[in-house]
Amino acid sequence: MMPLTTTTNPPTDNLYKFLFIAGVLLTITGLVVPSYLQQQRLESSYILIKESAERNRSAILQLGTIAMNDPEMKDRQRRVEALQSMSQSVKEMDKSEKNFLAYEFKLRDEIVSKQLHLLDWCIALGIGLILIGGILWYHKTQKYQDRMLIAQTKEIEEKVSNLNTKP
Repeated sequence: MMPLTTTTNPPTDNLYKFLFIAGVLLTITGLVVPSYLQQQRLESSYILIKESAERNRSAILQLGTIAMNDPEMKDRQRRVEALQSMSQSVKEMDKSEKNFLAYEFKLRDEIVSKQLHLLDWCIALGIGLILIGGILWYHKTQKYQDRMLIAQTKEIEEKVSNLNTKP
């Protein structure tokens, strides 16, 4: 009795095909993932810079509002001095923010560099697996399957030609 459902064999019916396919997948991964990592790094850098600029802008506006609304600073000279002092504070805050961002970018670059180095190894390993799996697959499996297929084809052709020659 035939089963109702038929299953097909996956292309990993032997170790050599599996090595070959794993090599292809590793190589594709090693080629595709770096661009994704670079895109993620650029997006996160943009977000950090945007957040930093927004914090500085809001700090400047807040300090300016405080200085202008402070009842003790009625004369113009005191307001100017207060604004200059606040401006200096914002510049120092901006400098520390830049140092923090530089450190953050350096850490992210180191992480991405390590990830890219790992992906280089994935590509090398993938190419090695493709070569080893492909060569072994052909020499130990596929060559014999091709010979059997050719023999079967010749046998069928002989049978057909014998049928055609019979009256």
